[in-house]
Amino acid sequence: MLLAFLLFLLMPICGILFCTVLAMNDRSGDKRLLTVLFLFLSLYMGAINATKVPYSDQVQYMNAYLLVPHQSFLESLTNIYGNKFSTTYKEMGFGLLNFVGYYLSLGNYQLFVVEYSVLLYMLMMVSVRKFIDYMGVRPQLPFVVSAVFSLCFYSQYFNLTIHLQRQMIATAVMLWALVDSTVKQKPNWIVAIIAVTLHTSTGLFLPFLFLMQVKKRLQSWHIFALLALFCIGMGSLALLSSQLASALGFSFYALDRLAGAGSSEEGRFNVNLVIMFSAPLIFIALRELWKQRSSIKDNINLVFIAYVFLFLFAFLNPDNTMQYRFFMMSYSFLPFILPLLFKKTTAVGRGYLFAVAAFFTMRFYLTFDDMPWQYAPVEDVLLRNYIWFLLY
Repeated sequence: MLLAFLLFLLMPICGILFCTVLAMNDRSGDKRLLTVLFLFLSLYMGAINATKVPYSDQVQYMNAYLLVPHQSFLESLTNIYGNKFSTTYKEMGFGLLNFVGYYLSLGNYQLFVVEYSVLLYMLMMVSVRKFIDYMGVRPQLPFVVSAVFSLCFYSQYFNLTIHLQRQMIATAVMLWALVDSTVKQKPNWIVAIIAVTLHTSTGLFLPFLFLMQVKKRLQSWHIFALLALFCIGMGSLALLSSQLASALGFSFYALDRLAGAGSSEEGRFNVNLVIMFSAPLIFIALRELWKQRSSIKDNINLVFIAYVFLFLFAFLNPDNTMQYRFFMMSYSFLPFILPLLFKKTTAVGRGYLFAVAAFFTMRFYLTFDDMPWQYAPVEDVLLRNYIWFLLY
């Protein structure tokens, strides 16, 4: 561990690879090496994020962070867009995260970016480990390592982590809630509500927690029927949302957006790209749901159900902005599902897990300079020591 730590400081990627080898060859069952690997990966991704030139959405979040010492606690909770004249009470959880983060990072924005990234990635990686353990694959280590490498080095996921802070951290917290609820077969309402206070879009998953309340009455066909009915209902989404908003008699952000579905100016995303990304995940999720259909009353797997629903919601949504925002949310599900294509660690299974990790890692560096945002040059990201990142 000491050697891995020194290597990490001198050249992070070397420390990560060395720690990976140590963890993969550990037969003691001690999870400390795996935890250190998670920490190294999250610190590394945070350091790269700290070199990003703020742009668009991130500028708003940065301004909100910098305003913390110049406003009251309530203003910090409600001013999540970095503008004192644009306050909101719907996502004060993110305002609290910003407030606490400011003082934990001593007012240093680059340090805050690192701390935020560590929180985000550690939430995701610990959730992945818990979920893979729940799925019963043995040995776990190849699946977990493949999953966390595909998470950290998936370019499309990474370049959103600090750019869309609210949505990404909220999705990570909601996935924690979904995994915890699946493992314990008991809805974790507290964590799920925290996710909604970070970004209201994660409220999309709240109805699934009710499945835990009524699971003794469920049959497997109920879930598949609900998914089919949802597909049909998407065609009248705008009308239904408008009627519901009228019935409630007050304005509600999510319903207002749905009621105005189809009015966004953004173009619809590339359908071929959606299918290419989602087809293997949809296949694995539906296969696992079908395998578990006989035990649905005792074992509801919310992660697979939530992903299938999320894909359908994004793919069929008539509102362009919501369509691509929810599709980007689906990136977070990749490490939970993709490694499970082969659940037995045969030669083919091990080869597949290694290929997944290698593909995402190599692709990350080969396409790094083509990302939509500006970071440090790829050669610096690969070769510099860790302190250099913090002083960039």
